[in-house]
Amino acid sequence: MNDLFSNHSYAGVRHTSRKAASEIFPKTGTQRRKVYDFIARKGFYGATIDEGTTTLGMEVSSFNPRRRELEDSGLLIDSGNTRKTKKGLDAIVWWAVPFDKAIPLNREIRETSKHKLLQTEIDRLKSILDSKGIIY
Repeated sequence: MNDLFSNHSYAGVRHTSRKAASEIFPKTGTQRRKVYDFIARKGFYGATIDEGTTTLGMEVSSFNPRRRELEDSGLLIDSGNTRKTKKGLDAIVWWAVPFDKAIPLNREIRETSKHKLLQTEIDRLKSILDSKGIIY
């Protein structure tokens, strides 16, 4: 049977993981599944959004929401590594997580963390402006 696990390193997972996969990806060929499979096949090399959109022929506006859904489901994680995009910018390298290891993200915690990071950056910029006597 050719399923989500047969083409990469998740080939010996339990039937419960196969069931979870079929619930997350109710139809084969969905964009979410294509994104997950592409990144999973990359193993620890992972993939950037730029690499995924190029390889899969998807627009960023289609690829990135699917990547975010997979991240929220705990099926993709930020590897902590970056690679250059075609434009020479740093891009996050994403890794796929096996279904039986995925831990869904708590959106409230993530949004709180984003808020704290944003506030820290605002405070840093204000400090720079204050030190230069710039009124804002």
